[in-house]
Amino acid sequence: MRRCKYFIIFCCLAFQPFALKAQDITGLWKGTMHNDTTGRDLRYEIAISEYKGKLSGYSHTFFIVDDKEYYGIKKVKVKKQDNKILIEDQELIANNYPIPPNKGVRQLNVLTLEIQDSNMVLSGPFATNRTKEYHPLTGSIRVKRKSNFRQSALVPHLEELGLAKNLSFIEQEIVAVVEKPEIKSIAAVIITPVKKEKEIKTQPVITKAEPLVKKAEPVITKTDPVVK
Repeated sequence: MRRCKYFIIFCCLAFQPFALKAQDITGLWKGTMHNDTTGRDLRYEIAISEYKGKLSGYSHTFFIVDDKEYYGIKKVKVKKQDNKILIEDQELIANNYPIPPNKGVRQLNVLTLEIQDSNMVLSGPFATNRTKEYHPLTGSIRVKRKSNFRQSALVPHLEELGLAKNLSFIEQEIVAVVEKPEIKSIAAVIITPVKKEKEIKTQPVITKAEPLVKKAEPVITKTDPVVK
């Protein structure tokens, strides 16, 4: 019995990395990013796409400065390594920062995939690289995969930038909608009888035709009396 128990635990640990490789992680992920320095939890989104077996995506990071929220959209690299999912900044493609962004600062997320209450969750630490001017920034990420990507702050920005077409999960939905056959049930078809227009009977109009030849009236002429 003990050997059987150990064998089951060994199988779970041995096949855990392979389960991650087989798991589809494409889609929209929404949640929070906790900043260790400020202690704040900020909104955070990741869109993960796959093309020919290669993962990529975009991130949507929010910041609060003087009680005002700002955002930055970045192109990211996504990679599965061992039992982790690594998401690393590539470039900043859109933002509304009040000051020019810091150059050379990149963020790396080291996330673990879990299934919690039938929800797919990515969670783990993140850190930025050290530069000559800035110390590393640390924190944690926790995001859930959403089935409705329309409820997103990131996707509308990507559509405006013409980049939404690069997301494989959006292409799949568009194809599914186009290829879905239109099913019509007989019950849904309402047949309305065509009403015949009521015939209105009219009395024939009888007109008296004028005779072609009119009767000549007698012409009476007066003559002078003959005087004898």
